[in-house]
Amino acid sequence: MSVFAYISLGMGTSVILLAYLLSPDAKLSLTLLPMVLLLGGIPMLMNVMNRRHVDRMDLRHVKLGKIKDLAKKAIGEQVRISGTVTAVSQQWLNRPNFQVVDPSGEIGVYMFVAPRDKIKGGDQIEVVGTLRWSFGFKKKNKKIWGLQMEKIPALS
Repeated sequence: MSVFAYISLGMGTSVILLAYLLSPDAKLSLTLLPMVLLLGGIPMLMNVMNRRHVDRMDLRHVKLGKIKDLAKKAIGEQVRISGTVTAVSQQWLNRPNFQVVDPSGEIGVYMFVAPRDKIKGGDQIEVVGTLRWSFGFKKKNKKIWGLQMEKIPALS
């Protein structure tokens, strides 16, 4: 669940506790209880459904390529790259963004579902996803909408 979902759940629970403390009426608490269950249950359910959808996808046919070659590919095309994570942001939203670099270039990866592994800067990863437009302040760039990301074990 994202930080926003936890905050909403905490606020909903606090409202119910406060309402019960001000007026100890069990009927009111039983009326408000489904609200808290929905605030906590819907984000968890959506995450489970998204992960199941992605896990069922067969992406083995997508060939590994280099970041510089993505400029020639069409928007919506499935791609696979491997590289080093240089930056991670928005993990608290449960839709993290990664900057990935390989010897040929750098690209942003916006994950549809948070990876199972804890990925941080410096990790070697392989990601599969589709190319999308990303609109920046100066120009529009291609970005990968990531479907699967795995950490590549370091060679010892």
